[in-house]
Amino acid sequence: MLVAKLIQCIVFGPLRVSERQHLKDKFWNFIFYKFIFIFGVLNVQTVEEVVMWCLWFAGLVFLHLMVQLCKDRFEYLSFSPTTPMSSHGRVLSLLVAMLLSCCGLAAVCSITGYTHGMHTLAFMAAESLLVTVRTAHVILRYVIHLWDLNHEGTWEGKGTYVYYT
Repeated sequence: MLVAKLIQCIVFGPLRVSERQHLKDKFWNFIFYKFIFIFGVLNVQTVEEVVMWCLWFAGLVFLHLMVQLCKDRFEYLSFSPTTPMSSHGRVLSLLVAMLLSCCGLAAVCSITGYTHGMHTLAFMAAESLLVTVRTAHVILRYVIHLWDLNHEGTWEGKGTYVYYT
């Protein structure tokens, strides 16, 4: 929680109302579905398993919320006419750090999955892949936008690239 607040202060500053609302909605949606999954589908019975899944989902929700916040801030900055490049650099740096964290999640997934079985590995890999793809998607859209900002003249193919990302 403190790490998230520190990142917010350094990268984003005060959050806008829509960003706070998106974070709140995403958080409760994530918690609701994962709580049902842990106790309904996985049938977790030991304390060690509950702790493992809670830690795993805490890491996932942190990454999902940071990526959602980066996406919201990117959309806000992309429509602001006088956005300094330092703001873009901070958000893009955070997105790259989130992508590297997703690689760390994949490593944790393989280690934990190896000890707990193939089904656990498959589920954890799928969850890790979801946040990785979402992060890569936001990075690609951001790179396309920054290329368009720094490119002289009009870029006629931008709409096509944005559509296919």
